[in-house]
Amino acid sequence: MSLETDLVDALDRAAAAHRPGAPDLDRLRSGGRRRARRRTTLRSVGVAAGLAVVAVLLPQLRAGGPSTAPEPAAPPLGELPVGEPPGIPHCDGGRTIVSGATRVSAWCDVLVSRGGSTLYLGDRRGVVLLRDEGVPVLLDRSGPEHWFPAVSNDGDWAAWLTSAQPEPTLVVVDLLRATVVAEVPWDSANGWVPGIDDLGRVYTVDFDTSEIRLYDIATDRVRIVTGAPDHAATGVRFVTADGLGILQGNPVGPVVVGQVAADGRFSAGEETSWDWVNWSPDRSRVVRDTETGPVISPAGGGRDVPLMVPELGSITWVPVWEDDDHVLVQYDPLTPNDPGLVSDTNGLEVPAGRTWLLRCSADTGECEIALEPGWAGNFGFPTYR
Repeated sequence: MSLETDLVDALDRAAAAHRPGAPDLDRLRSGGRRRARRRTTLRSVGVAAGLAVVAVLLPQLRAGGPSTAPEPAAPPLGELPVGEPPGIPHCDGGRTIVSGATRVSAWCDVLVSRGGSTLYLGDRRGVVLLRDEGVPVLLDRSGPEHWFPAVSNDGDWAAWLTSAQPEPTLVVVDLLRATVVAEVPWDSANGWVPGIDDLGRVYTVDFDTSEIRLYDIATDRVRIVTGAPDHAATGVRFVTADGLGILQGNPVGPVVVGQVAADGRFSAGEETSWDWVNWSPDRSRVVRDTETGPVISPAGGGRDVPLMVPELGSITWVPVWEDDDHVLVQYDPLTPNDPGLVSDTNGLEVPAGRTWLLRCSADTGECEIALEPGWAGNFGFPTYR
């Protein structure tokens, strides 16, 4: 079980939901616990856990040779130092968003932060931009149909699919000017936006057909992405500077990284062991999950840096970047046998009231406490996406 598997499950559930759904926290927690048990077993038989990068990527993603650095021991939660609160907007009790010295009264449901821009979903699921000076700007009162807004790596653009218009629509926003720049008629809102590349191209995937389309902001043109390998609707695993990483096969297979030409043609490059990844703001590194837990991987090749997250418990969502050198990790410290699990009416475990926010160094993997439980309120789901 891994976070990659659980993201696929979350997207599959989103395909059948009218509003953005929550990840399957039970499965996420199970993955974290299996990781902890695996580490314990390895230590008990005296085996040093090693990480190996078996990927051969395109030039901007090229991984180096195999890495066999032993995984460092992670200290327990009680021994982690306490650091500063997050440097990006964050929740405080679930009904307030803190941005520097500014406090915004808002239902803290989902935050998407990239490149200095932060979006949050308002009380009625509308999309709101939180400016640097803390003044919120309502961008779209209706909000996304299924999945969460996508924000470009530089924080300049955002996009999502909605059916609240007279017809299904792709909404594209200039975040620097806080204005909607395009409302593009779309065949269906039953899909998601996996990302926006550095050329300003918005990618969408249809849940029903798995078709990949792109909208070029600069030319105001829509293209169907052709030449992509056979894939499921969740097959677009990440967006690169000029293309996509696509999981081949339906439902499983290796990920192939390729460029997308101006006419929409996908040119396959090399296969990689990378799966779901979050890019650092400068695109020099990614944070990703592996069988032994989350690691930082250099984009140009080199040794993976394991994040030294406490073993007992689990990570409830893929880490997000705070800046070029740090990631924020949403962490639930409950052990596998804890009898005090809280469930909602759907049977999903609800960890928000006990979720910690950790800050981990991308250089060393060492972690500290950024926020103690209570920061995300009691809504039951991870807050950063």
